[in-house]
Amino acid sequence: MSFLIKNFRSISFILLFFCGFFSCQKVVREQKEALSLELKKPYLKVKIFETEDEVLISPEGSFSIKCVSKDKKDVFFYSSASIMVKVSEEGLILCQNKGRVIQRNLDKIFFIPQKENFWLYLNKKGFRGVLEVNLSKKDNLIFVLNLVYIEDYLKGVVPAEMGNQGLFELEALKAQAIASRTYALFKTERNSEKEYHLESTIIDQLYSGMEIEDLVVNIAVERTKGEVITKDGDIIKAYYHACCGGSTENIEDVWSKFEEIYLKKVDDKDFCSWYKRYEWERVWKIKDLERVLLFSLKDFFDLLENKIGKLIDLQIIERTSSKRVEKLCLRTEFETYYVSKDDIRWVLRDASDSTQILPSTFFELELKKNKKGKIDTVIAKGKGNGHGVGMCQTGAIGMARRGFSYKEILKHYYTGVEIKKIY
Repeated sequence: MSFLIKNFRSISFILLFFCGFFSCQKVVREQKEALSLELKKPYLKVKIFETEDEVLISPEGSFSIKCVSKDKKDVFFYSSASIMVKVSEEGLILCQNKGRVIQRNLDKIFFIPQKENFWLYLNKKGFRGVLEVNLSKKDNLIFVLNLVYIEDYLKGVVPAEMGNQGLFELEALKAQAIASRTYALFKTERNSEKEYHLESTIIDQLYSGMEIEDLVVNIAVERTKGEVITKDGDIIKAYYHACCGGSTENIEDVWSKFEEIYLKKVDDKDFCSWYKRYEWERVWKIKDLERVLLFSLKDFFDLLENKIGKLIDLQIIERTSSKRVEKLCLRTEFETYYVSKDDIRWVLRDASDSTQILPSTFFELELKKNKKGKIDTVIAKGKGNGHGVGMCQTGAIGMARRGFSYKEILKHYYTGVEIKKIY
């Protein structure tokens, strides 16, 4: 019996030791200064999101935390446990996951992995590099940035923008990696004095961090490291889109921007015709379209008494050289509206989902009328998906499948450019 008691005590001691040891690994403690992760250059500041809700930061490994406030010296912590950030009228609040407050009244907080092969989770979504949590003074929101080496950033961009393709599409993935790298560096230079360089949405490029990284995509990024598209030695505005529908478009015919000699109309030579949404159709019943227009026209016009009345007519007035719609006339009961270029896509939204804009301006209109001669149904039949400027992503995939190299793909869609390795 005494033998069992002694062994029980020994086992209990061992269990307590290991429990104590591992619980010590999940700690938050103050330290003199943050162990900084030296970010490789070039690195980007990418806005992930802003929110009024609390955010959870968790480490894969361990991290240092740098707390910045106006009225105090910077305070540093070390943690291998999850940390929560909340917002109050006085500033950001740093808490342990169970709610115990660590620090208050903060302007910004940096979360820095202690080793290069460690990463961070933001609300359980993995990101490489450093996470910076700011307080938006304007509306008292939490504002999260990812400071990340550009090559790591691209590994979370290319699959989000082009999907997880296979080895047969490797040259297209290389082309996308270079176009995305070029775009990111162009925006970084333009926004160098701003709080961040890029958004993680379609406003710039879709960026989803580590959760969608793919082996073939990573190969494409690594094999084109440091390569960018240039014209006369300058990094270009490397715009791209999903599907051109048979022809890309001049930039000046899509947006109110200056002509760029490398962003000119290009015959796609049916490279993107394999795309399952190469052709599309959108149908509106007249009441649904009037409801859509009442919502969407507000972004472009001051509506009389916040009304448009009944839609009387809808006509295509002008087309571009690639046959995209350049000007659309909407005649309503109260006013006539002329909508131009890519704005047309944002006005003719989907009736069941207002976030879904028109796939492209490459379309024909059909107006079906009732026995009284009034519009009953509007049908748009078109091709392509996106603004049509620069590289056609599905066309690039089609070219890769036919044996073209990434340089041939890029030089097909961007006129008169060079591909250069700058680091």
